[in-house]
Amino acid sequence: SPSKNMFNLFKKKESQPTAPIPPSIPVATNPNAPLPFGTPENELERALLAKHKREIDVIQLINTVFNSQISILVPEDQFTTVEGKRQLVSNPRIFTLTQQSGPFLVMFSSPKRTKPAIDRYSQFRYAAEVHAGNFLMSMPQSLSFGLIINPYWEAYIQWMPDQLQQIRARVRQ
Repeated sequence: SPSKNMFNLFKKKESQPTAPIPPSIPVATNPNAPLPFGTPENELERALLAKHKREIDVIQLINTVFNSQISILVPEDQFTTVEGKRQLVSNPRIFTLTQQSGPFLVMFSSPKRTKPAIDRYSQFRYAAEVHAGNFLMSMPQSLSFGLIINPYWEAYIQWMPDQLQQIRARVRQ
């Protein structure tokens, strides 16, 4: 089990210069969302709403995202059974959305938030819980992708590919 603050952007390392954090990483509000966000179910959702209300800064939001369990969607064939336990295969095919700026990995702050995506893309109807920081940092650094957390909801996070690259580079330091 990962430690509570495995990824901490405030952590200082001796004799290593620190790269600046991007000054503004937007948390967008989607006026066309089919469902209101409602009551937050966990720490990540509380942080997402707090950032939306400008009650926390982007560093706190990034730390919360990277230290949270998060749901991803995969097709059924992306699971295997090991010692009687169902788990994701290595390098699973996961739900992504493609926009003009490139591919976006899609994550959800709780299993409940996956429903609108499953309704639209039924081939990705199986949710798996992963540690967001471990999952994002395990991806090859050469991969360029953005991140959307909770699409189809009125409050969500969308980090462009270059923003996510900067965040991942900062966390690697």
